[in-house]
Amino acid sequence: MKLGRVLATCAVGSAAITALAAVGSKIRGPDPHRVAAPSAEMTHAYMPSLADAGARVPHFRTAAEERAYYEQRLLASGEAPEPWHREGTSVLNALQQFIAKQQIAAKFSEVQCYLEGCESKVLYSDMNALSMARDAAFRCAQFRAYSGTKFHSGPERNSNGSINAVWIVFPPNMPHERKAP
Repeated sequence: MKLGRVLATCAVGSAAITALAAVGSKIRGPDPHRVAAPSAEMTHAYMPSLADAGARVPHFRTAAEERAYYEQRLLASGEAPEPWHREGTSVLNALQQFIAKQQIAAKFSEVQCYLEGCESKVLYSDMNALSMARDAAFRCAQFRAYSGTKFHSGPERNSNGSINAVWIVFPPNMPHERKAP
């Protein structure tokens, strides 16, 4: 009889724990220990993320669409010289030098600055080089210390296996609402 009561208590207790776990997961969100690896095609290096900062970030079907969107926004803002351009150029040049010192196969274009941001286009030898460069960016002190939002577009694969992407730094004092529609 006692064994029957214990099993019944366990069954009721188990159901209660299962129900509490289901409610708890809805409150807490997804299990932080169960993180799916993002697709290399859809990974973006927002540091900090525009979405995390409360900006409305558009969704793109392809990395090329994403890059074109941000490049068009920069071009449309104009090439007016701004006091922060020196810092933006310096930050992207420091990142380029840091990545080169890490012997990562990446070719950066000359930095171009616009009213709404500075950009440098990058050609990576392959996805591994892109991944290593993104990791290296977090170790580059000058890049990490920059107070404006930093952005790395998604990877665009070329037929030879190389990857196109763009790094953009936005002005330090730019309201987040202007960075994305």
